[in-house]
Amino acid sequence: MLATRHDLPLRLHQLRLAGELAEIRAVELRFSEQETRALLAASGIALSEGGEKLLHQRTEGWAAGLRLAVLSLAGHPDPEQFVAEFSGSDRTVAAYLLAEPLDRQPAAGQDLLLRTCLLDRINGELADLLTGRPGSQRILLDLEDANAFVVSLDPGRTWFRYHLLSDFLRLELRRTLPEEVPALHRQAAGWVPRAGPGGRRHPAHPGGGRLARRGPAARRPFLQHDA
Repeated sequence: MLATRHDLPLRLHQLRLAGELAEIRAVELRFSEQETRALLAASGIALSEGGEKLLHQRTEGWAAGLRLAVLSLAGHPDPEQFVAEFSGSDRTVAAYLLAEPLDRQPAAGQDLLLRTCLLDRINGELADLLTGRPGSQRILLDLEDANAFVVSLDPGRTWFRYHLLSDFLRLELRRTLPEEVPALHRQAAGWVPRAGPGGRRHPAHPGGGRLARRGPAARRPFLQHDA
């Protein structure tokens, strides 16, 4: 048995082909809606069916996120309102995110996460633009492989989003680099003309309120959030 956060450089393909390898990855570790309800019941947390579904949706079944939510819900005067507002900016979640995925990243990874958190989805080219250096695609791939709250959106792993991390990162961006936020918006808007006639505009672009999209994974515009 081998447990790791990363895919190790082991030659496992023969075992995989022979059906002799059992892999348990992040998707298998996520709580289902039924398991989320069971956790809430075992913790003495009473939520409406809609509240339970919303909490599961917001955490995407992330076990640590659910546990942190339960800790915050215990004794809360308005559990339904808490769930409606629950995000990565919640104090207990933010403390965990700061101590775990963010602080564990090298400086280049931390800088990429902060400078690209304004977008709902990101690719290597746009991340290179916002960070001012090449190599972002490799960093994004490494972050996903490390289960660092980065999720690919297409089979080719070219587009990514940040699971629960975005709200926290936006707070950190405002705290650490507030003067850079307007420039990041302008840079993202400036990337749009290169998207061609099928692209959609960033909200900062003078011509419209939607961000550029490319490729089959970007069937919906990825949205900018105020920071």
